[in-house]
Amino acid sequence: MHRSLLTRFFREFLKQFWPTVTENKFDKIVVAAAVVYLFFRRLIGERWEFVIPLVWAVCFIAVYHAFKAAHSVKKEIDVELCEQPSPLYDPSGQHPTIPHQATMPFLYGVRLYGIASVFLLAFGYVGFSAW
Repeated sequence: MHRSLLTRFFREFLKQFWPTVTENKFDKIVVAAAVVYLFFRRLIGERWEFVIPLVWAVCFIAVYHAFKAAHSVKKEIDVELCEQPSPLYDPSGQHPTIPHQATMPFLYGVRLYGIASVFLLAFGYVGFSAW
């Protein structure tokens, strides 16, 4: 049974987001850039000036992973729609490829990137509200 696009998106987002925050070099570079920004700003006395770049970094990382999850789910659906090898053998003893007749979600690519864009708007709002 197929899950909804939103469910697939959130599962892929969470599957990619949590492990890669600690392992991914991209995420570490973004946080390091925020710390370098703070260093050049000389950490002026207020606490919010320390927190705001870190909030921006977390928002940027979350949006990056949202678009990455949308791309992964789109590729996953594209593979499902391709020809699949048959589990049955033909008379020559090989697996023939047959067109796989999966039901294609209506405008699934646009919908997935729309979900990621909602993430962009939500985290963008959070990032700019912190400023």
